[in-house]
Formats: sequence, structure tokens, C-alpha cells
Amino acid sequence: MADERHRLADRVYRWLLRLFPQEFRGDFGEQMTDDFNDQRADAVAEGGMALARLWWRTLRGFAWLAPGEHLQILLRDASYGLRLMRRHSLATTAAIVTIALGIGANTAMFTVIKAILLDLPYKDPERLVAILTDSPKGYSAAVTLPQLDTWNHTTALEGLFGYWSMSPVVTGAGEARRVRCECASAPIFTVLGGAPLTGRTFTAQEDTEQAESVVVLHERFWTQVLNRDPNAVGRSLTLDGTPSTVIGIMPATFVGPRGRDVTDAWLPLTDCLRRFRAEKRTLMFVNAYGRLRPGESPRVVEAQLSAAMEAGAERSSSARVHLQPLTEQLVGDIRTLLLALFAASVFVLLIACANVASLLLGRADTRRRELAIRVAIGCSRAGIVRQLLTESLVFAMLGGAVGLLFAHWTLQLLVPSMPGWIPGLNRITLDTPVLAGFLVISLTTGLVFGVLPAWSASQVRPGTVLKDSVLGRRPARKRLRAVIVIAEVTLSVALLAGAALLLKTFLHLRPDNPGFDPARKLVMLINLPRGRYPDATGWRTFIDSLRQRISSEPAVESVEATSIVPLSGNINQATVQEDAAVAPMTVDAPIVTPGYVDAMRIRILRGRALSTRDERGAPEVALVNETLARRLWPTADPVGRSLSVELFGGTSSAVIVGVVADVRSSGNKLGARPELYVAFAQHPSSIMRVIVTTYEPADRMAPILKRHVAAIDPALPVGDAEPLTALVAGSVATWRFAAMLLGAFAGIALILAALGLFAVVGCWVAERTSEIGVRMALGASRARVLRLFMVSAGSLTIVGLLAGIALAALTTRFLSEWLVDTTPLDRSAFAGAGMVMIATALTASYLAARRATTIDPIIALRSE
Repeated sequence: MADERHRLADRVYRWLLRLFPQEFRGDFGEQMTDDFNDQRADAVAEGGMALARLWWRTLRGFAWLAPGEHLQILLRDASYGLRLMRRHSLATTAAIVTIALGIGANTAMFTVIKAILLDLPYKDPERLVAILTDSPKGYSAAVTLPQLDTWNHTTALEGLFGYWSMSPVVTGAGEARRVRCECASAPIFTVLGGAPLTGRTFTAQEDTEQAESVVVLHERFWTQVLNRDPNAVGRSLTLDGTPSTVIGIMPATFVGPRGRDVTDAWLPLTDCLRRFRAEKRTLMFVNAYGRLRPGESPRVVEAQLSAAMEAGAERSSSARVHLQPLTEQLVGDIRTLLLALFAASVFVLLIACANVASLLLGRADTRRRELAIRVAIGCSRAGIVRQLLTESLVFAMLGGAVGLLFAHWTLQLLVPSMPGWIPGLNRITLDTPVLAGFLVISLTTGLVFGVLPAWSASQVRPGTVLKDSVLGRRPARKRLRAVIVIAEVTLSVALLAGAALLLKTFLHLRPDNPGFDPARKLVMLINLPRGRYPDATGWRTFIDSLRQRISSEPAVESVEATSIVPLSGNINQATVQEDAAVAPMTVDAPIVTPGYVDAMRIRILRGRALSTRDERGAPEVALVNETLARRLWPTADPVGRSLSVELFGGTSSAVIVGVVADVRSSGNKLGARPELYVAFAQHPSSIMRVIVTTYEPADRMAPILKRHVAAIDPALPVGDAEPLTALVAGSVATWRFAAMLLGAFAGIALILAALGLFAVVGCWVAERTSEIGVRMALGASRARVLRLFMVSAGSLTIVGLLAGIALAALTTRFLSEWLVDTTPLDRSAFAGAGMVMIATALTASYLAARRATTIDPIIALRSE
């Protein structure tokens, strides 16, 4: 029995010794075992407690010493690897730059993904929903105020609030300016999960008709406008002439339901309704948001809200509610594109790993004698693998350090080029979680590109290598390199195909000829406060006076105004009907001054343009574009016909006096929408965009325009005048960003694949130097030798090209929702990607194979 316990203790101790590195066990294992057996014998003699203390001391000592021994060996291996890197500085630099490109691209994209898709600034964002209602065109975000009030009396949701936005003029804080306010019912802060930085938020009692006006400020407004005044809470600001008391300041992390850091303040929804009524306007609809109860099914809540809406509005059973996750509403449009771009960065990283793995395979070839000697003198194969993997990790960490700088520089260029509508741009930063992710990416990368070379080198046979000093042919190694090249070409072709599709979409959408001339034009928004400009007379007087003043400038060619600037995202719609028997149609309805069509160089196809004689009191007239004319009068001349027009709640009859050419009104649509141009004098608006055609650059002309506005009304705030060309370019900003970034990834992948092919062909040439010498000594021409390597490289390229096209066919379908006037399997895009890959591969192969034609047969044979 004692012998069995002795053997068991011996096996346990030897098993514990495996916690130490093999080298340590070889040097000290037997001595440690003997010492332990002696101590165990003494402890057995003393009793059970002494034996327990011995085992406890042993376990504690092993746990303390074993990690240090492993670390010491890793540091030794890393030091040896660094010495080798210094010895081969050129190859080391190439590998580090290659790794840096892959890791930097992935770190940058991970930072973007984390900020936009993962780090939504809400408490439990998965429980937040937008409430949509059914409409003839599908689900609509517009909810009537009675419906919102009905839902407020249900218990279907944990919290619910209504939301709208407005831009009042604030005074009492320096220069008068417009502020971007969110009007919301009181639960907004608790539903979204935001606590004030100082002060408090408004209560349900302050969201009533009888309550005094209060306002909650954003930290940015508090900082930029009030200079972080410590006495800001309790201060009074005047918003559109109404004093409002500041009761709290929300931190910069609170961004409201739209998820964008553009809001300056929050007002109670009822207060906003009072302001609308004071300006003789009505607010019929709001957006509604809510928070689900923990574990509550959205389908159950939808049914409860639908039932409440039907009961409250006395509607038929067709009334339906749909809950859309807030995350889907905020980032649903961009999620697929960002994930596709992240996948592209992963492709780049995989190509970089393949390149470095190929380089390390070549280094392992040159170190075969060294590794064979180490195995011959007792180094285990596990030790060889550990040494080479440690060197790979050192490569990865050095490349990662450079890649982190690359990621920082990439983000500096990337974020400004991203479309401004994407939420979370202000949160894109290299923070601690990103750095942790970067460390994981770096370590994983080192293991990925180090495993194959380490495993291959561990198969070295000392007897074979030490007997033959000449590098023999290793078909398995050559096949491995060939597979690596094919993989690089495959991934590169897939990236090139995706970039070609997005580039084709961008070129189709880019409005080279949008139907109007944006050159030399500045756009300035005029938003007249209803408190000081309550009626149409004041609106006409202001716009006419401003046009007259600006026209007097020598550098100004024309001054016109419109309610809708094409491709700017503005919308102003009317309902038109030619005949009571025909269903009414909703159309875009730009309100324009008489010379707008001429100033914008929009072609008049039939009839005439609007003129100064189309004044208030004159018969109402309008222009139609080609699209509307074809829909209403496909075979007849529209000029002279009448339309019933419902605009701004009023209905009138307008005579069509002309047909104008279509203009691009939306950045993601090639076709034009139906448009009806109405005269500003007959349908004035308090919100207009003044378009100035000038010979002066924007930075010189903008202050002049502001000066003329101030001469008419010093208290009227206006924004900066923006070039119309910038608005046109911004209409396709998303596609430009996607095409640019995916094109950059494809370009990097193409360069890395070319370098990989260049290295492999160069390795072939080096390994077959003697064979080339024999061939040339027997009469082979240099062209034939060159063709030998070009054919081999071409074969790998063709295989990779076919595999890449198949991979592209699988991956490009994820871009389908972002493609316009093309398909995920567009032949021209795939053909273009293939031709670029073939041309690049042939060039790289030729440059590498050309060395074979310079070999002297005599020197080659002598070296054998």
C-alpha cells in the first residue's frame, strides 16, 4: 500500500513538473524529483499535516516559478529573433510594413465599427424602439398627437415619448443665432437613459400648457456659447421672443433619439406646440419612441398599441403598429456597408499574413542547417516551433506598433470623408477597448502567419540536411508557396470586383450633368422667424429686398430663391390632381422666384418660364418637369392645362405655362421625381434658399451676403453660404466614401499579391539556378527560360483568378442594396477586376523571372 502511494505521489510530482519548460526539466527535473522524494519521506514520518504542508509549499512554488521560467525562455527566443531581424534588415522591414498595413486597416475599421454599430450612447439600446404606424405607402414614423396621448395611458411600454425638432432664434447669449432644439415629452431622458451634467431635466408638470417655458442645454452649447458659465442653470434665454429658464445641462454623451451630436437644447413638447400656434402654424404629427419592458415581446406590444390606437381613434381593425428597433433606425442603412468594408480589411490582413508566411518559409529554408543542428544536439521539435512562433509574434507586435500609427493616420483621413449623416462620428477614437482589440488582432496575426512556417521547419531531418549542404527540391514546400499565392490572388480579385462595383455605382450617380449648372453658385438659407415675420407680405418684402441689395454687387450675376435646392436633401411637396376622377398625386413642389430656371440653366422644353408678371393676384401659374408631364399628359401638350394644387394646407388652381427638363433631385436615384414649380410671389414661404451666381470665391462672397442680410434685419441669424457644387458632391458622399475605401483596400491587396508573386517567382529562380545553367548550356534561349517561369506564374494567377471570381460572386451580393444601375454579378466589373489582376501579376512575374535570363551558365554550373 505504501509503495502504491509512493508511485502515485511520484507520478503526480512528475506531472506537475510539466508546468515548467522542457529545457528546465531537462536541466533540473531529476534533481528536483530527488529532493522532493527526500522531503516527502521526512514529511511522511512526521505525519499527515507535515505531508499536506509539503504539497502546499510545492504547489505554491511551482505556481510562482513556472510562469517566470516560461517568460525567461520566451524573452530569450524573442531576443534571438530580434538579432536575426537586424541581420536581415531589408526583409524585416518589408514584413513589418506588410503586417502594419493589414493590422492598421483592421484596427481603423474596428474603431469605426465599434463607435457606430456597437457603442450606441443609450442604456440597454436593444430595448429602445421607434413606433411606426401603417399608411397607404407602408409604415410611417408620423404619429398624431391624439394617438400619442392614447398610448401614454397604456402600460404596454416601460416608457414613451414624442419627438419633433425646431430651430428657434436664441437671444440673451451674445450674438443672435439659431439653435437646433429637440422638442420632446418629459420621459425622453429616462427612456433614453441620460442624466444631466448639472441641474435637472424637465418634469411631466413642466410639459403642460400652464407651465412656464424651460430649456435643457447640451454641454457643447454651454461650452461654446455660454463659456461653461457655472451660473448657467437658472439663467434666462429668449427663444423666438419667449423667455425660457435653463434648468439643466446634458453631457456630450447624450445625443437624443437621432443619435447625432447636433442638438443644442431640449424643450418640452407642449412648449413647442405653443410656439407653433403663436406663429400660426400647426404641428399635426410627431415621432414616437419607447422602451420595452425587460423580456417583453415586441409583437405583444405591437398588438397592445394597435388595439389602443383603434379604440382611441375609432378606426377600423386595419390600424396597425410596427416597432422598429432604434438601432435599426439609426444604423440600419449603413450597417451592411460598414461590415462589408470591415470584411475587406480582413481580406487585406489575410493577404498580409500570407505574404509574411511566404517570407518566413523562405527564411526557414535558409535556416535548415541551423535548425537541424539544434535538433541534433537535443532541441525538441516543440522547442523549434516555439522559437519560430515567438519570432512570428515579435514580427506581429512590431508590425502592430507601426500599424497603430497607420490606423491613427487612416482615421484622420477617414472620418472627415465619411458622410455627416452617419451617427457616432464624434465617438470614433482609439480608446482602451480598441487598443485591447488591436492587441488581440496583433497576437492572432502573429499566430496565423507563423503556424505554417513553424510546422514546416519542425519537420527538418538532421541526418538528411547535414549530409547535403545544397538546398534540395522540396515539392511539399513549393506546393505550399503556390497555395499561398493562389489565396492572395483569390482575395485580391474579390476585393477588386467589389471596388469595381461600387466605383461603377459612384460614377453612375455622380451628377456630371444633373440637369442644372451648379458652377459659381452660393446657397444661403433664409429662415424668417414667424414671431417677427408673421405673414406672406413680410416674407415677400424680405426676399425681394435681399435680392435687390445683393444684385447691386459688381461680382454678382444673378440672385434667385427657391424652397428646394436640387440634390441637397430638402423636400417640399404638394398634391396635384388634374381631374376629380383621377387619384391625386404627390409631387415635389419647389417655390421659386421668376429667374430661377434661367439662373440654374434648366432647359425650357415648351412654353415659357415664370416671369415677374406672375405676381400676387395674377392668375396662378406653374411649370412641370418632363417626368410629371409624361405621367399626367403622356400624349398631349401640358401647356395651357390646369391642375388643382394643394400646398401648405390651401388648394388652388394653377395653369401650366411651361415644361422644363428634368433635374436630378436625389443623390441615389438616376431618374428624376415629378416636380411642379410654383411662383414665390403666389405661394410665398418663410424658409427659402437664396442662390447667388457670382464671380467671387465663396470665402470672399459669404461675408458680403451676411452683411446685406444684417442691413435688412440685424437680429436675423444666417448660416454660412455654401457652394452649390459642394451640395452636389455631398449627394453622393456615401458612395464616394465606400468606393474610395474599398478601392484603397483593393489597391493594397493588389500590391501585396504582386509582391507575394514576385517573391515566389524569385525563389523559384534561386532554387533552380543550376537547372537554368544546364538548360542554357544545352542551348535553351533566354526567352525560353523566361517563358518557363512566366507560364508557371501565369498558371497560379489563372487558378487564383477563377477562385477569386467565384469568391466575388458569393461576397458582392452583400453590396446589392448599395448598387445603383448595376448588379452584384456585373460582367464588366468582374472583367475589369480580372484584367487588372492579370496585368499586375504578369508585371510582377516578369520582373522576378527576368533575373533568370541574366544567369551565366558557367557560373551556375560551377556553383553546383
